[in-house]
Amino acid sequence: MAHTLEFIKWDRARYGLDIPAIDREHESLVELMGTVHTLHQAQAGRAALCAALGDLLAFARRHFATEEAYMARTAYAELAGHARLHQQILERAGTFAAELERTGTLSHEFFDFLAVWLHGHMAGLDAQYAVDSAGAAARTATR
Repeated sequence: MAHTLEFIKWDRARYGLDIPAIDREHESLVELMGTVHTLHQAQAGRAALCAALGDLLAFARRHFATEEAYMARTAYAELAGHARLHQQILERAGTFAAELERTGTLSHEFFDFLAVWLHGHMAGLDAQYAVDSAGAAARTATR
């Protein structure tokens, strides 16, 4: 997988779900990912990298809670599984944060992890609940 992460830029057409609140949060997540990458590329010190990664993780926790509340409101059938994936992302990211604290560096594996999070989760799995909720809203409107 590419480590350079030129793709860590918000692209509404690629990542947008047409759920304004979620899209704004996804855009912020992408910006925070980009900040971590930029600092890494600039060979920033441990404190700056730890702070940026901490900001990303804190925002991700809040965002996942927002998503899970949205899925609960729309009665998304796969909420429990999606919430488990959120927990796995946070656990894996926490492992990288601990590694950063310990070594002062982020591995290329971390940036591969971000790529999977961005492309596989946000653009892939999150799109499933967006489609499901749009379909539910359409079914409700036609009743």
